[in-house]
Amino acid sequence: MAEAVLNPPAKRPESQDSAYSSGSGLPSGAGDRLALIVDALVKEFGGRRVLDQVSFTAKSGELIAVTGPSGCGKTTLLNCLGALDRPTSGLIELRPATAADATATPVQPAPIGLPTAAEPGTVADPGIAPDKRRINVGHLRATRRRLYHRDVVGFVFQNAGLVDQWRVWQNLRVPLTPAGRPPSRTAIRQTLKRVGAAGLERARVYTLSGGEQQRVALARLLLKDPPLVLADEPMAALDQTNAEFVFGVLRGLSRRGALVLMCTHDPAVVQRCDRVIELPGREIPSDSPVDTGPEIPGREDTGPT
Repeated sequence: MAEAVLNPPAKRPESQDSAYSSGSGLPSGAGDRLALIVDALVKEFGGRRVLDQVSFTAKSGELIAVTGPSGCGKTTLLNCLGALDRPTSGLIELRPATAADATATPVQPAPIGLPTAAEPGTVADPGIAPDKRRINVGHLRATRRRLYHRDVVGFVFQNAGLVDQWRVWQNLRVPLTPAGRPPSRTAIRQTLKRVGAAGLERARVYTLSGGEQQRVALARLLLKDPPLVLADEPMAALDQTNAEFVFGVLRGLSRRGALVLMCTHDPAVVQRCDRVIELPGREIPSDSPVDTGPEIPGREDTGPT
């Protein structure tokens, strides 16, 4: 499939406390190109393996659909990529992209490195400049993880992920303030207008419809402008008009240079993405008993009617 045309925006000034300026080498905006390498990723919960040896690579400018049956680990994969959960084993590596990444075969994992004792969560990479570091996302310590969430990754959830009691402008301004770049009132107003939510700055979130809340969440994402976007079924609860709008925003971000991974069950959405990561479902033995619930005394099963 043809590669998306990228139009990187002008870089904004970097905060002195940003993940980029702190020496991690993490990209800090959609204009920065990155490479994501996932190799032999395993995640277990209580002895049950949800993700089993998942491997893939991805790069800036791609819109990738993550598909598979319910319970196959799509949300778990995004949680691991977003450093919301730690993998049981395997590698999740994020690094500034090199010229070699433009021609790399996307299904092959890159060489694996191990965290150094001096700087946990990073590995030296002789293949790129000394000031560029590979980031082992699955082993970030608290400070690095906070910077990663603040400067690098943006989330889009099915439920919008807003604070119900706050006004819209608070939901847009407060999360970005610790990064040293709180959006101005003009920026908030203009961004809300871009997503079709003009005039909602002072509305409390609980008074908005589901579609309006998702548009506010998209405005927050646009203001943050992250290089990595993780979207977990963002259109599942929306009508066709709002769902189409959400997809358009995610596609626009990928064309500006962001790497976007989106969980979805919709075949029509999958066909419009650049490529697909399909997770296998758990096999259920054919002789497994089916729990039909407790028997109701006095009720005779007469079969289908």
